[in-house]
Amino acid sequence: MKKILFPIFLFGCIFSFAQQTKDSSHNFHFYWGFAGAGQNFDKLNNRLAQRPEYEQLKDLFQAGITFGWASETNKVITDFHFSFYGGTKGDKEKKSSRLLSQDISLLLGYNFSKNENIRFYPFAGIGYQSFQAKLNRDLSAIPFDSVLASSSTLQRTSSANLSNGFFTYKLGMGIDFLNKKDHRIGLGIRAGYVGSFTRREWRINEDQVLFNAPKDHLSGWFISLQLMRGPRQKR
Repeated sequence: MKKILFPIFLFGCIFSFAQQTKDSSHNFHFYWGFAGAGQNFDKLNNRLAQRPEYEQLKDLFQAGITFGWASETNKVITDFHFSFYGGTKGDKEKKSSRLLSQDISLLLGYNFSKNENIRFYPFAGIGYQSFQAKLNRDLSAIPFDSVLASSSTLQRTSSANLSNGFFTYKLGMGIDFLNKKDHRIGLGIRAGYVGSFTRREWRINEDQVLFNAPKDHLSGWFISLQLMRGPRQKR
C-alpha cells in the first residue's frame, strides 16, 4: 500500500509544481536544526541473539542534527537536506552496540496554508540513508599477556563493524512559522515515515558481502526541528 501511495503522492507534488499562477511568489531559506529517528532491524538482531558475546541493537531512537535549504515557489516546497544520527550506547570497555547513520534527501511538498506567516504542507521525497553498526565485546576476562602471545586472542578483542545502505522514500507533513515582521526568519517542524524500496544485506570491511548475511529493510519514522534563515534582500 505504501509503495502505491508514494508515486501517487510524488506525482501530485510534481503536478502542482507545473501549475503556474498569476500570483507568482518565491521564498528561500537555509536551515539547521535537531532531528530524531527510529527504526528496528529485526533480521540482524535475530542473528545477534545467537551470539551471546554481542549485544543486540537497541537504538530504536537516534538523535542527530540536520541542515539544508528549502524554497517555496508558487506554493510548491522544495527541500534538500543532510541529516546525521548517533546512538547513545557504545561503551568500548563493555559488551555494547551502537548505531550511526547518515541521510541525504530531496523532498517536494505543496503549501495549503492561506496564512502568509505559516506554511502547512504534505510532502514526498526520495533519498539515500547509510548505517554503521559497531558491536563491542566484554574484554575484562581476557588476560593481558595472552593478547601479546596469540594473534587469535588479539583478533577476539576487535569490535565488529557492520554497514548497510538503502535508497529510501519519505512521506510526511511539515509546518513552518515565519516571522511576521521579517519572513527571512522562521521555525520549521517536519515529521513522517521513511522506508526502503528493497531489502539489503549487512556487510563488513567497507561494504564487503558475505555468504548468508542477514537482510533487512528500512521502515521507521523521523522528526526534525529547524531554525530557518533566508538571505538578505538587496535594496
